[in-house]
Amino acid sequence: MAETREGFLVCYAVPIARIGFMEYAPHEVPVEPDENGRVRVERTEAEVFHPDAMASYEGKPATVNHPKEDVTPVTWKGVAVGHAQNIRRGEGEAADLLLADLVITDQDAIALIRGGLREVSCGYDAEYEQVAPGHGRQRNIRGNHVALVNRARCGSRCRINDNSEDIMPKEKKQTTFLDTLAGFLKKPEVRKMLDEEGGDPPQPEKPDVPATDEDRMAALEARLNELEIQVRNLKPTEDEDPADEPGGEQPAEPDATGTTDAAPVRTVDADTKRRAEYLVPGMVVQTSDQACAVQRAALRTAMTRDKAIGDVVTGALRGSTLDGCDCVTLDAAFLAASEVAKAKNNGKTADALKGASTKDFGKATTPADINRMNREFHKKGA
Repeated sequence: MAETREGFLVCYAVPIARIGFMEYAPHEVPVEPDENGRVRVERTEAEVFHPDAMASYEGKPATVNHPKEDVTPVTWKGVAVGHAQNIRRGEGEAADLLLADLVITDQDAIALIRGGLREVSCGYDAEYEQVAPGHGRQRNIRGNHVALVNRARCGSRCRINDNSEDIMPKEKKQTTFLDTLAGFLKKPEVRKMLDEEGGDPPQPEKPDVPATDEDRMAALEARLNELEIQVRNLKPTEDEDPADEPGGEQPAEPDATGTTDAAPVRTVDADTKRRAEYLVPGMVVQTSDQACAVQRAALRTAMTRDKAIGDVVTGALRGSTLDGCDCVTLDAAFLAASEVAKAKNNGKTADALKGASTKDFGKATTPADINRMNREFHKKGA
């Protein structure tokens, strides 16, 4: 990274995209999922480095997180913090990467990058080809913007690097529990597992910060409960049967102030599990999970995958955050978002059937057929 004489920040040779496979949720792309409900989309060398695809990123705006819609002349002034230039293919070990120089002209965005907001994620349009169930391929990629994010779908290789980070002396400080946790999350094997989930979780502009050490630990415990659910859904074990997990009382979960109630925290019921499935198809939920942790995990994941659901949740939170809201507000957001997800899923099923032909499936398929097959599939897995 370097500064111009005006103070603009220039980030050289930033990997903004790569070839290979990336994970998507079934509702994100028009590709039929595999038997496990997963979709892997292939980005080939020919498509990523096609002259038209690379040219489409030249001069396109840089943003902080992905805007709700494509950047246009109408929205540019409100979201652009710089631009991408000198789009080219990497060389040597970086030959599978698409590189760009990012010129950041916004003061707040420069501060965010210097503070650690380094990973990048491209916003683009593309056509999709079904290769096999769970296997799709992108074609005719056309860039719209390059976003600065906390976690990119293409993984931690797509990030701004600063060589000076490796040679500048660092002041030694006492290691805390939070430092240890942060170090664990930065391990390559952990980052790889998290990268497979993809997306950048929404970040509040001014996150709620607990005031005392006890509040911080209580908030961390609640977040770890949610993280346990999210990690479980990255790689569920084959012999794990959520229905067989015993219920029971759980330690009280801290509320928005970091305090705990005397009564045991509420564990998930059938309705919560069903609504979580609407938001995150295939989500593994155990009967011993805390309801609030399941709701937060499902909402957080759904918000990264669907902008419309993100808008619903933001409105329901009424200025609060997923981590800082009370249980009543969280329930309202979860209920509203799950209803939207349910309606969108039903709509997508109907739209898919309109384009289906008897040649594709051997016989005409109706919504009743799909419901029956779903019941048989879940019954078989029970």
